[in-house]
Amino acid sequence: MSEKTVRRAISAGLLEVIRVGPGGRLIRIHPEAHTAYRRRCSWQAQRSQMSC
Repeated sequence: MSEKTVRRAISAGLLEVIRVGPGGRLIRIHPEAHTAYRRRCSWQAQRSQMSC
């Protein structure tokens, strides 16, 4: 997953993150949050392929 994709998912509220470091610039993604995001994305991809 690219950094751009991750930032878009965070902005859209699809991926939960914990802001750390000075000013909250750095992020930490919990493994369970990442797994849930990947599961959600793969489900949506399968769904969109079915409608084509």
